[in-house]
Amino acid sequence: MAKVEEIVRGGATYNLLGKPCNTYLVASQARDEKKLEISCISDSPILPDEFISYKKLLESADSRLPSVGEVESKFSELREMSTRKLTNEDINRIVARKGALFMDAGTRVRKVARLREELQVAIEQANIKQIEHLNKQIADLTKDGDAHKPKANSLSNMNKINLRNKKTNEQSIRKAEKLNVANRQKQLLNNSFNDPFSRLRTNPKIFYSSDASHGNADDTGKSGEDNDGDGQKKDPAKELANCLYRRDGIDAVIKQINFDIELQI
Repeated sequence: MAKVEEIVRGGATYNLLGKPCNTYLVASQARDEKKLEISCISDSPILPDEFISYKKLLESADSRLPSVGEVESKFSELREMSTRKLTNEDINRIVARKGALFMDAGTRVRKVARLREELQVAIEQANIKQIEHLNKQIADLTKDGDAHKPKANSLSNMNKINLRNKKTNEQSIRKAEKLNVANRQKQLLNNSFNDPFSRLRTNPKIFYSSDASHGNADDTGKSGEDNDGDGQKKDPAKELANCLYRRDGIDAVIKQINFDIELQI
């Protein structure tokens, strides 16, 4: 339970029953005041326990409850407001307020630009009253534009975290690269190459020998060695297959070895 002290219009827009609203209530409990949205106010009847708690809170702050006359006066004022017919001025004011709530960014920018042009003309004419009026309108539109800007959601927070992690990784990689360059420069200055992994890398080259790489002179020189007595070229694979070890095993090779043994009787 609280007492409504004032109605404030303007500021950040919030959702009220599916429609945008920028009207706030300044509510008080004893000596404490707070600006609340209308959606936070309940229209349900006040329970006895809530009234007792509110009364104790006022007594502890040396405040008093509203009198019966004040309550009846406020009730009459609310009933008269709900039954009063709207004038053309009231309707125009309501329409203008709704138009300001539903104004998009493009319309707001164009209106601010037009007002600044009028402000420039008023400054040249030295019209102080018009300058103050235009400055107030520009300030209200600028404030409403800032209030309509979307707040940082979870997606933007994740983007910030990812960007921060990316910068951290890049800094770590850059530090490691600088440390590696510094170590190599230190080794070059000290001529210390004991670490084999710190040497310059070399690409190994493999050379293949082929019959085509030899000249005709080598072919003619080897022809006598590769041919047997019958004039046929020796085949190394066949010779290996027909060798004694491959054909008869290790025992046949051992049998061919002659041992000189002296026996004394």
